[in-house]
Amino acid sequence: MKYTSSGDYGRLHSICELNKIESKDMLNDKEESIAFNSKEFIKLHQSTLGKIDILSSLLERVLDESLKTNASWNEKNTIHPIVFIKLVKNH
Repeated sequence: MKYTSSGDYGRLHSICELNKIESKDMLNDKEESIAFNSKEFIKLHQSTLGKIDILSSLLERVLDESLKTNASWNEKNTIHPIVFIKLVKNH
């Protein structure tokens, strides 16, 4: 399944872009590494808080079924065969 691409900055940035969620303080992996090595811990903390805010927004959209992804209708609305296999094994 392809819910979103990894893009240049990772899947979280891509899904934010797709859903028009602003990610002003969120750093990507390379930026976080540079901030850590430069001992810019406030920047890292702000990035973490920004990611928490984004995850909250994404959860709200999941719950109200307004989250946009690149998944097809079929991928979103059908049960994968592995689910049936696990159900049979567990019962």
